[in-house]
Amino acid sequence: MDNRTWRRMFSALWAFDVTSPDRYFTKHVQLVPSTDRKIAEGDLIIPGDISVALDHLYGLVHQERIDAVELRNGNAAKWQFRNSIHITFDKTLDDIFRLFLDWSAVETDDGGKLFNVSMAFRRLNAYADWLEQEGSVLVDPPMNIGDIMKTLDLMKFSFSHDKHGRLVGWHAISDVDMAEYAKLSIEDKIRAFTW
Repeated sequence: MDNRTWRRMFSALWAFDVTSPDRYFTKHVQLVPSTDRKIAEGDLIIPGDISVALDHLYGLVHQERIDAVELRNGNAAKWQFRNSIHITFDKTLDDIFRLFLDWSAVETDDGGKLFNVSMAFRRLNAYADWLEQEGSVLVDPPMNIGDIMKTLDLMKFSFSHDKHGRLVGWHAISDVDMAEYAKLSIEDKIRAFTW
């Protein structure tokens, strides 16, 4: 999906919140431009084996933590992912890191993959920044499936997978009870969308 399509989809998803100057909406919009598929000069590309790419990604994160400690800039804490909800789904940091590697991969003609570890790290870095700055809404209060499903149902939000196995989400906007939707806080919407 190209950036223009992503931005259109994202704008439609958050259309009801555009008139509300809210820091969560702003942070999400800031994250979108960092998700492009461009390969930068000097990017580390690992062919084939995701476990090798995972080792390299952990190496970049480790180096970033060391640099943050040495610079005493406070950025080391973000790499703890303390606001991440992966544990809620019985997932590990390996699983999160693998998702970012898969997101940065391209398929080769022979069916293999090339993992752009540098791109995965840039995206993971943006995600870690967002979690550290804004992610407390995901863990306080703890998420529970009942509240999340109620919000998703009210928002008429649906999910499926396309022919490439990618998750696709959409609003059935014409079916949304706007009076009830207006009662939802931006935090409820963020929590439901993140779930």
